[in-house]
Amino acid sequence: GSPVAYGLRDAPSKEAARAALGLPAEARVAAFLPGSRSREIDRLLGPMLDAARLLKERSPGTLCLVSEAEALPEGAVRERAERAGGGEGADFVRVVRGRQHELIRAADAAAVASGTATLETALLDTPLTVLYASDFLTSLLAKYFLVQVDYMSLVNLLAGREVAPELYQRQVRGGRIAGALHPLLEDEEARGRQIRVFEKIRAALEGGNPYGRAASRIRPLLEGGP
Repeated sequence: GSPVAYGLRDAPSKEAARAALGLPAEARVAAFLPGSRSREIDRLLGPMLDAARLLKERSPGTLCLVSEAEALPEGAVRERAERAGGGEGADFVRVVRGRQHELIRAADAAAVASGTATLETALLDTPLTVLYASDFLTSLLAKYFLVQVDYMSLVNLLAGREVAPELYQRQVRGGRIAGALHPLLEDEEARGRQIRVFEKIRAALEGGNPYGRAASRIRPLLEGGP
């Protein structure tokens, strides 16, 4: 069992999540999750807001939700969205503080900062594109000395192939993000290709209480003494 999968066992349905957030049942909804650290927000939020604007230009009825993690100072995302909106304020997006699992489940597709949230998004059956952007030195060290993996997201690592498009460093731009999300919002087959893989990942990770199972293995070792 996986703690991430176990933690989502009581996640709301898509219909319940939309109702809880006050969203129309038939709306086209894109979600943007820029992460929970200030540096992630600095690098990802601007391109995400650009992508939201482009998606709304292509499909004016699209609702764009942006997550503000509870770990961030209150208003950290909302204030930047308002500045980006200029005269519109933040009307072109809706910022949702906390309630991340409801936001993910309610969306038809999501752009997600690389990390645990990518796996949560897959386990909640929401198609996604993954974003990663760091400072130049960190990315250089990771590329050549530290990270020897084929993919940067948990969902693609578990799938063993690039199921969710990954945008890295200079690729993290509004046009590229919108271009990756648009087919996931408009094309049921494109959505279905991701969701079918997500179902296999979920089946592999689901199980009993992983905390209880770990404790049952550790206790005999402790009771056995040195």
